[in-house]
Formats: sequence, structure tokens, C-alpha cells
Amino acid sequence: MTRFTREIEVEFDKIDSKDLDRWCDHLGKKVEELPSLRLEVTVDVGIEEFEDEEVIGQYEEITRPGDGWIERTYRYLAEGDCAAAMEEMAREFGLAPPSHARAVADLLTRPRA
Repeated sequence: MTRFTREIEVEFDKIDSKDLDRWCDHLGKKVEELPSLRLEVTVDVGIEEFEDEEVIGQYEEITRPGDGWIERTYRYLAEGDCAAAMEEMAREFGLAPPSHARAVADLLTRPRA
């Protein structure tokens, strides 16, 4: 038996549903005002429950490269373009803009009076 755990985030403002709209109207809120809902889902699965082709397909799905942001970041670093690499990482991970990180680094490394 194998246990898979995944965090799922439901962003209500990205859901197009008349039921959701009616519920929000009833609450006197707008869909955009609803906070995201985060759930952690755990499933126990036995490998014997799947055909070989399904296992191979899922493995390929899981290990397939994403949208290439890692490759772009690596290339930027190889080219010495640290700013572009930081921009990619900030977008991917939802980090503060690199200008903020540079400002903090400047504060930490400036000569003390």
C-alpha cells in the first residue's frame, strides 16, 4: 500500500458556477472576496489496483517537466543573468519581487557607520 498526500487549493474566484454565485448573493459577498480554501488530501493506493499501462502513464505524468521554468532559470544563471533568474523564481514561487530581495541584501551588506 502506498500513501499519496497532496495539498489542494480551491480558488473560488476562478470557479464559474451559478450555485456559487447564488450562495455569495445569499451571504451578501462577492466571489472575489472569498478566501482560498486549502485542503490536504491523503489517499492510500495499492499498486495491484492498476494495470501496468496506468502505472507507466502516471509515472510519465509525474516526472514530465513542467512549463520549463527550471530550464529557463538554469539558462539565465549560466548566462550570468541573475536578475532574470530571480524574476523566474519569484513568479514560480510567489516570492517578493527581486528588487525587494536586493534592497534587503544592500541593507545587510552596507558599511556600518
